[in-house]
Amino acid sequence: MSRIKERIHQIIESSKGVSPSELQMAIGEAESSLIEKSIEKLIEEGLVVYIWDKYYSTGRQIAVYSKEDEKLVKLLELPDLAVEEIDKILLPHLSDPLFYECYQLNSENSIHFTDKYRIDFDFDKYDYYLEAYFDNSAKEKKNNS
Repeated sequence: MSRIKERIHQIIESSKGVSPSELQMAIGEAESSLIEKSIEKLIEEGLVVYIWDKYYSTGRQIAVYSKEDEKLVKLLELPDLAVEEIDKILLPHLSDPLFYECYQLNSENSIHFTDKYRIDFDFDKYDYYLEAYFDNSAKEKKNNS
């Protein structure tokens, strides 16, 4: 990751949304075309999303639901899960090439997560969904539970 791209990603990650003008002020004297190219690349990689006139950092997690009462049991954060990795595991919906929608996991496609993140799946008791989040709200909920 280029230095400017890495800096932009750090700024966006540390905020709960940053506007283009706020980002420009935080970066300082860097050339605006370089900032735009870096942001485009971050969006293409699925690391950043632009909505509500702000840039937000994205992340991935597995939501675990009880089959008994369909309640959310826990969220398992998946640090450093790249879109390229997900693309090797799951088939994206036609309208969702960056995997922002929810995807149900099963015994076959969960093997990657068992190996990389040491997650023990119990498909008899729970349903598992790969989810994307932005704005850090999922991290806060997880940390408060």
